[in-house]
Amino acid sequence: MYTEGASGVFVAVLVAIVGAIVLSAAGLLVLREQTPLELVTPSATENVASQPETPTSPTPATGVTPPTPTATTTPSGTPVATTATPTETPEPELEYVVVAGDGVEVLAARFGIPADEIIERNNLQPPYTLSIGQVLIIPTDE
Repeated sequence: MYTEGASGVFVAVLVAIVGAIVLSAAGLLVLREQTPLELVTPSATENVASQPETPTSPTPATGVTPPTPTATTTPSGTPVATTATPTETPEPELEYVVVAGDGVEVLAARFGIPADEIIERNNLQPPYTLSIGQVLIIPTDE
């Protein structure tokens, strides 16, 4: 029982050390001494309102180069119309995996197409016996 408690303390200390390392590397945990900020308030003898306010302009950060404008080009020449080469649109179809009880006529009725289309698309030979797990291409009208 003593070792269980000791191992728990070891894990907690290990997690604390790793967490401190990660936070320190991310800049979220500072492990060095910092000087406290001094709060300066005007004394009663100073008249803050009588001092002229000097306008300040924003100063760019050092090492930062402002973006330079770039010229845009105008297209020249005469646009040429291009024509797309017509491509054959494949017939819509879907893949069907044969299950028990399926036959060409059953599938034709299910999908609302002639049995000849299923036979032709899948190169089936008489007696048009289907096997369970066989993949058929079913033409569709979509």
